[in-house]
Amino acid sequence: KYQNAIALFQNALKSESDKIIVQHLTVSDRCLAWLSYIHLIEFGGLPVKFYDPANSNPTKLMKKESFLIPWKTVEDVKANPDTLLALFEDAIQSCTSEDASTEKRIVCLPLYRNMIILQQLLERWEAAIELSKSLLKLNPFDCQLLKTLVDLYLRTGEIERACDVWLSAFEKNPQNAQVFYFMCNFFVMQNRSDSIPALLQAFVAAFFEYVPQEKHPVDLLRYFLNFPMPIEFTPPLYKGNFMEDVLNQQIPYLWQIYCLYQSLHGSSVEATDAFEAALGAVMQEEVVQQIWMDYLVFMNDKIVKSNNQVQEFKLFADLVNRCLVTVPTRYPIPFSTGDYWTNYEFHNKVISFYLSCIPKTQHSKALERFCSTMPSNPGLAFKLLQQYWEENNIQILKLQAKMFTYNMPTCLAIWKM
Repeated sequence: KYQNAIALFQNALKSESDKIIVQHLTVSDRCLAWLSYIHLIEFGGLPVKFYDPANSNPTKLMKKESFLIPWKTVEDVKANPDTLLALFEDAIQSCTSEDASTEKRIVCLPLYRNMIILQQLLERWEAAIELSKSLLKLNPFDCQLLKTLVDLYLRTGEIERACDVWLSAFEKNPQNAQVFYFMCNFFVMQNRSDSIPALLQAFVAAFFEYVPQEKHPVDLLRYFLNFPMPIEFTPPLYKGNFMEDVLNQQIPYLWQIYCLYQSLHGSSVEATDAFEAALGAVMQEEVVQQIWMDYLVFMNDKIVKSNNQVQEFKLFADLVNRCLVTVPTRYPIPFSTGDYWTNYEFHNKVISFYLSCIPKTQHSKALERFCSTMPSNPGLAFKLLQQYWEENNIQILKLQAKMFTYNMPTCLAIWKM
């Protein structure tokens, strides 16, 4: 079956026939097909991210998004590395053969990102860095690409070069809120959050002709976000090249900047109010999820510093439960108009973070509680069964596994246990 699957992909992607299937796919779908082919070669199957983990029957694709091939170490690389790199080159050539324009190459970024990961694993640092730089020439403000280059410099011990990547991107486009947010996060990770107030001053000043010294950058950030301002507040004049549409497109990232700044330099109440306001204003799924994670990290940090840790932990636990209840799990199925599936990926990430904040002895009780509210969550089921196994609680493990077969009868992995 494996060889048949390989042959099917080769015929679809590499056949010399005029009727080659790949010609009828969009460039982004071609990239996905090539990535799936490489994943099949390396792991003997299609990416699990495409499918509902609760349903092992033959089924439609549940997600049609790019992914990173799950190599963790160089030992995970099965095929000859040079053959794999050549395969990535073939994939990029196939996706851009009709039109090698900048736009087409940008659409191929998922292929390039996986190629860079492979070069990283092989410790071909120079090749990975040069490829990242060449891609940034095409799309200089792609935050994922910038982060990739920064991570490469950090891996090779070139911390100042890593800093320069973000500072240079910010200098070239000082009104880019997403770049600014990623840069601030980087400085926080490097324990250099004391530099953020000055950077924020430069960021908000980029929108105005002149900012009086008495104007605090946080007040101007609140003005961008349509907070009610004091009667005596007079906004500075916008620059002549200012476009309101550009600012409006960046509102989600401005909220992230505001929350980050308040969590670092504001009071506890100011930070909490910022996160709550952001969750009520931002609609973009990915940004909402990031705000939730930042909020939970902030609340957990408060516990350590608090004199009343019991009360703070209760607030943290309540916030975790609120997050799990309010973030949607139902997603439309690609190429279907009225069909949906249940995706617990983000919820499991939140639960994993919660478990990292409590003693190991409390894990099974917490997982049991979460499983009672999400009985059809396969990722959570595996985590609970694994916990029972680690505790050598075999009797309960057997009973719970049997119960999960009733809740998720089409999940083959549960039956195998």
